[in-house]
Amino acid sequence: MRRLFLALAAALLVVYIGLAFLNLWLLGRRLHEDAVRLRQEVAQLEIEGRRLGAELAYYATDAGVEELAREQLGLARPGETLVLFVREGEAARREP
Repeated sequence: MRRLFLALAAALLVVYIGLAFLNLWLLGRRLHEDAVRLRQEVAQLEIEGRRLGAELAYYATDAGVEELAREQLGLARPGETLVLFVREGEAARREP
């Protein structure tokens, strides 16, 4: 009887250790996948950061400031005539 108990205990211990290793392996695999995904996300964010840095550098120039003033604020240089095209229906929506 004692041998049967020891064999059963050993079998349960082997199963427990096997499940523990399986759990650790699955955790490692999930962490590896997360690391790969995060590296890709970091690479994309670095590209976006460089693009935004270049855009910021452009808008710090006179040409960039002028572009923003013309396109975003609707400004014109002295002596220029500003022509705005209004689509049909837009004028009615803008009037109070």
